[in-house]
Amino acid sequence: MRKNFIQRNDKPSDMITGKPWSHMKMVSWNCQGAFRKKAERIARYQPDIAVIQECECPARLTFAPDIPHPTACLWFGASPSKGVGIFSYTAAQFETAADYDAAIQYCIPIKVSGSSSLNLMAVWAMNHEDRQISYVGQVYRAIHTYRDFICDRETVLLGDFNSNKQWDRTRKVGNHSDVVAELASSGISSAYHEFFREAQGAELQSTFFLQRKREKGYHIDYCFVPTQWLPQISCLTVGAYEEWGQLSDHTPIFVEFN
Repeated sequence: MRKNFIQRNDKPSDMITGKPWSHMKMVSWNCQGAFRKKAERIARYQPDIAVIQECECPARLTFAPDIPHPTACLWFGASPSKGVGIFSYTAAQFETAADYDAAIQYCIPIKVSGSSSLNLMAVWAMNHEDRQISYVGQVYRAIHTYRDFICDRETVLLGDFNSNKQWDRTRKVGNHSDVVAELASSGISSAYHEFFREAQGAELQSTFFLQRKREKGYHIDYCFVPTQWLPQISCLTVGAYEEWGQLSDHTPIFVEFN
């Protein structure tokens, strides 16, 4: 069995001091490895919360000195070369929830503190030998396992879900639509779909391009937020293929709130 490594690094002495939140910025991006070489693209955005999939562990993150460095970091992975990193470039701080279950790969419950407090589930939905709990099945397990965490205070689910409604037929229980419905019952909605008024499964913007080919685009990355936050979304952007396609097979999703 592969060991899960967890690393935490809150405000190391060689990192810049975070600024208070004037408004909230979040981003999720599956960087397809070598985040240390691509981090400037995220750092320039100065997100309060960044969830980066396929990211190497902090010990391997040697950032260029001329770009802003994260002010807080958590990292989870089965291999030091590939995991999920949670970063802040502002005053946000992270703490892994006490009920974290490493067997659910990867849906990580995190308590976020700073100028405001919230709960975060950082997502990189992984494969599993049992097909019924692969990918979005992991998310479905997580929202049941962490029901108390989700209901404890305002919660955001952000990351690479590896799922879309168009694949619902591949599993009877715990498919994409089941996840959306379960979250809706807790007052949590997809920021992208509400902002652009698009239906699940009918997205006009892709976040993943199989083999980095434009014609093989799918929408599989999401930011689910409390429904009462929806009117406060000031900007939501999906990275353009032309800008990000040479860096990864995923493009990032950026969300800003007043």
